[in-house]
Amino acid sequence: MDISHTKKMRTSDHIDIPIYEFGDSSNPCLIVLPGLTGTVSSYLPILLEPLLLKNFYIIFMDYRAHSPENVHGMSIARLSADLDHIIKTLELNDVTLLGHSIGCGVIWSYVELFGQKNIKKIILLDQSPAIMSMCYDFENFDKETYLMHVNQFYEFTCQLANPATFIDVFNKHFENGFISDESKKKGVLDRWLKEVPKMNHINLMRMMIDTLTRDWRDMLHLIKVPTLVVGGKASMVPWQTQYWVSEQIPNCTLKVLEEEEGGYHAMFLEDAGIKVLVQTLCSFLAIEQ
Repeated sequence: MDISHTKKMRTSDHIDIPIYEFGDSSNPCLIVLPGLTGTVSSYLPILLEPLLLKNFYIIFMDYRAHSPENVHGMSIARLSADLDHIIKTLELNDVTLLGHSIGCGVIWSYVELFGQKNIKKIILLDQSPAIMSMCYDFENFDKETYLMHVNQFYEFTCQLANPATFIDVFNKHFENGFISDESKKKGVLDRWLKEVPKMNHINLMRMMIDTLTRDWRDMLHLIKVPTLVVGGKASMVPWQTQYWVSEQIPNCTLKVLEEEEGGYHAMFLEDAGIKVLVQTLCSFLAIEQ
């Protein structure tokens, strides 16, 4: 990776947000928003994909939550404000937003708070709009697809707050459905997780609290720009949630990868998954292959 195209954007609340730039800045802009603990190196299969580089000016936005220091602003809403700051400061228009995992939440929050004026298309990679069980039902949303019960919430967040246990929590969190066992043997998960100890565990805990308690189900119908939803049959995120999300967004395309297609949460880290994902992205973005 050419780190000469790295810069820091100073936000209105005086936090420096690292961004990484790829491709020709005269091209239409694609902004990539990662999952929690996901660093730029983990997303290189997307960021360095030749077909995307040829057609887009790609920006990878890192999160303030990944700082080694304990900083303020640990909320999805604040991350979406950081995104808005980048778009406005760089005077970007007709932007395509690609979010993975909580990056989808950042996009949903952006739409809710800042609208879609500068957004051309949206790509949502494998995030449920409601992760933790709530004390109410939502129309046609399968109650069996929640990833956590509210009674588990306290113990989980306390383990994240403990410097002696927070690494183990993430190891367990990524144990099933994040990537395939074959990719684990190749050290793919180890390379992702080696970045976690560099991050402040209190930041991650507070960010996870906000993520788990968000419920985006009532705003998805507000998305009016063309949207692509991608999930995986073998993902830690139940694939049924991706069908549900796609049905709420008026102008939406859905792609659910089978297990043999690399259909895991981080499908872009699978040899088969990145191939199918690139084909799907090129079709959605009208890129000639």
